[in-house]
Amino acid sequence: PSVTGFSPADPSDSVWATGSIKFYFNQAMAQQTAESAFSISPSVDGSFTWEDNGKTMVFTPTSGFSYATQYTASIDTNALSILNSSLDSVYTYSFDSKANIPLEISGSYPAPGETGVSPSVQVIVYFNIPLVQSSLGGQISFQDSTGKTIPIKNATYKEYNGRGVLSFMPTNDLNFDSKYTLVLRSGLKSINASSFANDMKLTFTTKKTDDFTPGKIVDDFESAGNWKEPSYSGSTIDVDTSVTKFDIIYGTKVDGLHSGRITYKFTSHDSGLCREYNAKQPDLGSDRSNSFGMWVFGDASNNFLEYWFYINPKQNVEVRADTLNWTGWKFVQVPMSGIGTAGDIIFHSVVIVHNPGQTDSGAVYIDGMQNSNPNVTGINGSNQYTDVPSAYGLGQNYPNPFNPSTTIEYSIPEQSFVSLKVYDMLGREVADLVNGVRSAGTHNVYFNTNDVGGSLTSGIYFYTLKAGDFMKTKKFVLMK
Repeated sequence: PSVTGFSPADPSDSVWATGSIKFYFNQAMAQQTAESAFSISPSVDGSFTWEDNGKTMVFTPTSGFSYATQYTASIDTNALSILNSSLDSVYTYSFDSKANIPLEISGSYPAPGETGVSPSVQVIVYFNIPLVQSSLGGQISFQDSTGKTIPIKNATYKEYNGRGVLSFMPTNDLNFDSKYTLVLRSGLKSINASSFANDMKLTFTTKKTDDFTPGKIVDDFESAGNWKEPSYSGSTIDVDTSVTKFDIIYGTKVDGLHSGRITYKFTSHDSGLCREYNAKQPDLGSDRSNSFGMWVFGDASNNFLEYWFYINPKQNVEVRADTLNWTGWKFVQVPMSGIGTAGDIIFHSVVIVHNPGQTDSGAVYIDGMQNSNPNVTGINGSNQYTDVPSAYGLGQNYPNPFNPSTTIEYSIPEQSFVSLKVYDMLGREVADLVNGVRSAGTHNVYFNTNDVGGSLTSGIYFYTLKAGDFMKTKKFVLMK
């Protein structure tokens, strides 16, 4: 047997205080003999684990390596293979442990003190060094202005480019024009065994109101329809095709039950383009006084979002819609006055362009694509109309009885937090159709039993609308 490599391979400033070192062998070893043949100077107590079916020996110090110290590790010829053959020679290498780097927050979204944040925000915190993941328990608190704890969901931790990244979302949309605080307690530990001297606080304020003016839905993203995979387009370049894709996601949505998700990974730090093409190519009309847009759940990647159009009849017009420097739902629209001077405007693609040096991977959700022109030809979807009703109302679904889908219409005279849920005869929730702030107007929501597993049996069900001080329940019949 022989040693084929070491880890870390670069001996300069390469091991965290709580890190490990590895010896790689060309064949499976008799583990106890290899462990006995190992030595390290300065001496450090530690333990061994094995990987790759006994061909990789991992040494982890019990109390960590000392900071900024050079170590020399060796394994001698008393190490035997599982065939009882001695190591061909003594192997020795040196490495340095990293200096004592204090744990710091290197960035976040929202930034400290930021205002105008979406109520559906995904909070992201970047640390300058990785964390000990087991130290996260009980060290994170998300609070409103009164100090009340706000429940969170989808909490994740990952390491990216040598940094720790923590993210989560509030379980329900936050209130408008309200202050919230993320508290990171001093018990949080880095992989370098450092921690904050005191609790760290990140405070931000949500936007004052939803200034969205609804138009006519062009695509509701309840199904993939004519949307193609990014790899379908020759314009898509410098992406990892095994990761970059488009799909329809249940639950993350503005209205209805679904939204579209563009997941991307660029293979270059300086270039790349992910084009999501719609073969239907909806005609938006020729009126340049109107606007076109959609709801976009950003990923704070700082990459660019573009909408692409055809005019006259195949001249391509690329419009930079925004920089993806936010999270949560935001209505991103562009004026049609900037899309040529004459002729019908044909939408065909949503595009993510890599901003050189910025994040090379992420996921962006899109929903409620719409045109402010009320005469545009749309598709079946969660249509929103500009006429503002004078009172709250919940209409009877249609068709009724139904199988498997039906439409529920509701009206709200002012911007409100809206909850629309479906229950069975025993009062058990079977679908959460709307759960967030909606602007004044009349809204249509589509319910398809296949979206909740298709397991609902024939019978009577109920749907309940809560908005402001208004609550109304109606029954409908599923008949298979």
